[in-house]
Amino acid sequence: MELDRELKAMGLVLAALDPLEVEERARVIAWATQKFGVQGHQALKFNDQNSKSKSYDRFGAEADAGGSPPLSGRGTSWLRQNGLNSHQLSEVFHFEDNRVEIIAAEIPGASVKDKVRNTYILLGLSNLFATGTPTVVDALGRSVCQTFGVYDRTNHSKAFKGGNELTGSVKSGWTVTVPGLRYAATLVKQMSKSGD
Repeated sequence: MELDRELKAMGLVLAALDPLEVEERARVIAWATQKFGVQGHQALKFNDQNSKSKSYDRFGAEADAGGSPPLSGRGTSWLRQNGLNSHQLSEVFHFEDNRVEIIAAEIPGASVKDKVRNTYILLGLSNLFATGTPTVVDALGRSVCQTFGVYDRTNHSKAFKGGNELTGSVKSGWTVTVPGLRYAATLVKQMSKSGD
């Protein structure tokens, strides 16, 4: 009897959300989870723990053993728009709680300048996944550049001249632009072993 109630509720929710755009769905779902005191990632974990059949990611594709990473609504939209999957993301990023970390062996780029820009673009993308905003605090960007061995103390700021992938400043922080987010998809495809 309880399962019938849940299935009926799921049918109503599906019918209500189906005609909406992705961003509208995300807002409605966020409102509902807050209204009823359920966190989105808790619901997904509950689903994973109680599923006795194959698991599917939120895009309807069969999920790999670890399931799909917890992404913000905008992160989910970006993934879908760029034709990427959770397996490709897991080769470049590590998802844990509300943190997303770059785990690639190296940052691609023909020069140190390219590698610095690519680091900031990937950091902005990781923040898009975690929070829905593709921003980078400059101090974090510099720290990650040091970790990957691409920080050039004397020429670091030259990496931000020209190009349209990033906007901002050292003081206010950086935002990855729409062209930057499109380019980030190319980077993830390049960095993941599964390619395309």
